[in-house]
Parts: sequence; C-alpha cells; structure tokens
Amino acid sequence: MRIPLAAVGMLAFFMFLIGASLPAEIVLRPIDQRRVTEGMIDLFNAYRDAGFELAGPPLRVEINPPAVLVPLVDGQGRMYGTIYRTGTDPRKEYKRKDRTRVNTDPVSPSCW
Repeated sequence: MRIPLAAVGMLAFFMFLIGASLPAEIVLRPIDQRRVTEGMIDLFNAYRDAGFELAGPPLRVEINPPAVLVPLVDGQGRMYGTIYRTGTDPRKEYKRKDRTRVNTDPVSPSCW
C-alpha cells in the first residue's frame, strides 16, 4: 500500500502546527476560590457524591486562552479527576443585540 506524498506532507504540517501552538511549559497558578463558577461547583458536587474530594486549590492554567482547573482525587487515592473551564479568565459576559446573555461557562469533566 502506497501513501501519497501529499498525505504525508499534510500530516507533517498538521503535526508541526499542533506542536507550535502548545507552550513548552504550562504554568499552573493557585487562584482565589471565588473564581470557580457555579457550573464548576455543580460538577464538583456530583464528583463529591461519587467519593471525590479536592486534591488542592483551584488553578489557573496559563495557556491561550487561560483555563481554570479544579483537581480532584477519590477517597482512596486510586483515581484522579479534574473539572476545568476554558475560555477567558476572568470570565467575560457577552450580551447579544436582543440583550440576552451568551453562555460563557463551558465546563468539562475528566477522570483518569
């Protein structure tokens, strides 16, 4: 099976773009708990009901755009999880022309 040279070139180009867009080092800084949004708190409550607890303070992840991350660990220390919010930090509120607010709180869970 022969792979066309253009496909190999495109794959190499995309790998370069992904590598160039990520910082060499990702800095994590503790932040005030007041920066944790309601959506993140709701998700944390669901994790807590499943046996997780905080593994440290909320963190600001210095990527572009910055993110907020809440580290979690289960009670026995065998599983870790995170709740993170991407977008702007501090959170911005946008209004449409009809004066309705746009949801700017994309909260995501992960577990490993």
